[in-house]
Amino acid sequence: MSKIYIIYRSFFDMKGEIYTVGGIQTYIRQLIKVIQERNEVPIVVQFADCNFHKKYNSIDVYGVNVNGLSKERDKAKALINFIEKQICDEDMVVFATEDLFVPTSINKVLAIQHGVGWDIPSQNHFSKRSLFLEVLRKSVGNYIRLKRIRKLQSLVCVDYNFVNWYRSQVFSNNKNIYPIPNCTEVKRNILDKEKDVIKIIFARRFVEFRGTKLFAKVIKKILINYDNVRVTFAGTGPDESYLKEMFKNYSEVNFIKYESENSLEVHEKHHIAIIPTIGSEGTSLSLLEAMASKCAVVATNVGGMTNILIDNYNGLLINPNETELYEAIVKLIINNRLRESISENAYITVSEGFSNEIWEEKWNKVLNQII
Repeated sequence: MSKIYIIYRSFFDMKGEIYTVGGIQTYIRQLIKVIQERNEVPIVVQFADCNFHKKYNSIDVYGVNVNGLSKERDKAKALINFIEKQICDEDMVVFATEDLFVPTSINKVLAIQHGVGWDIPSQNHFSKRSLFLEVLRKSVGNYIRLKRIRKLQSLVCVDYNFVNWYRSQVFSNNKNIYPIPNCTEVKRNILDKEKDVIKIIFARRFVEFRGTKLFAKVIKKILINYDNVRVTFAGTGPDESYLKEMFKNYSEVNFIKYESENSLEVHEKHHIAIIPTIGSEGTSLSLLEAMASKCAVVATNVGGMTNILIDNYNGLLINPNETELYEAIVKLIINNRLRESISENAYITVSEGFSNEIWEEKWNKVLNQII
């Protein structure tokens, strides 16, 4: 029975005591399910303050002591050294993020690329000299990225934005790149939404590049002009205190937290979902979950979101700026017919193109080819 080792920084915390929460961890859990259904053995190997062996449900999780190692590359090598001592020819290694990849003598290796993360625009006004230095910095970063990727046998990426970026680089080669967009559970019975008020949800981590401040400025204007609107901020993050301070006197604004498995139940109570990312986005889980809950979505034309949305059909696709975001939200508030049409088409899109079942089928094909 083949073993598939999955390498990540922190499935548990560094002491092996607390299961950590995040998008990559969710992705690993989904992949574990696919591996188990193939009658293969998933094993997670991660960074740790001291060596440990834990169980996550029935899955072996090994922590490898990386204390004293400052560079992430050296930490990843420590994990590979641990695996190389016990791996067999029929086994395989999956780097849960491609930036952890280090060369290895292991024959069957795959890495996962979760979206272009180096596209966040700078807020600086560059002089000619500083502009040159910024272009040089990004060029060096791209060179290092390409050099690492070119050493990989196979790469799964979550969107076509990365594929097109890779093709545009002069040093790219015809390696095995498998685009497998992210997915969502599709709820079959969606609750009827309220008629008297329009409920808008922002369900992202509260960090600026996810559009917190952009959305906050716009929604403040919306609340002044439309008294039938209610707003939910769902999540946590560094901008939480900023948002709570901004809306402390707004009874129409609510702050909540929820477990990832309850996302559809939370979203289905809302009419409109906003995903105003400024940069660093793959095929957004927040976007897919909102669409699967029959929300009419407004998203920025960033990263892999352009692989999901057709403007004015299954969502509104905008540039990440205040004017376009305001106009798009108003459009959905006042036009009931458009809002309902978009939400219905959004639901059909994820049902037919981004369901868990489709994702699992694509992963099975990749694993069949490699194993």
